[in-house]
Amino acid sequence: MSIGTVARKTGLPVKVIRHWSDLGVVPPAGRTTAGYRCYDAAAVARLQLARTLRDLGMGLGGIRAALDREDGLAEVAAAHVEALEAQIRRLRTHQAVLRTVTHRTTRGRARSHDPCRPHVT
Repeated sequence: MSIGTVARKTGLPVKVIRHWSDLGVVPPAGRTTAGYRCYDAAAVARLQLARTLRDLGMGLGGIRAALDREDGLAEVAAAHVEALEAQIRRLRTHQAVLRTVTHRTTRGRARSHDPCRPHVT
């Protein structure tokens, strides 16, 4: 299939697919007589996995290494799961702090602007 078709199937820009192809991350299955790149279903699956790994924060070197040794892919995935879980924990802590600040600020504003409440000095 053409690079344009692959781009539509994977959601990746043609430019990214060409770049990754040039770097050997996902080489084309072949070329047409005019020199255009052709991709097969295996290449599409490889591109989709590469995109997922990139979305998880992996660099191109790590993606290429993971794709080149599928047996190590489980280890790579496990390491990323751990990193994501740690990031989720940090984000939940940030969320809790911000909710507390928002709650206190909102509650404090409600008291200070209450015209029926006597002003205490």
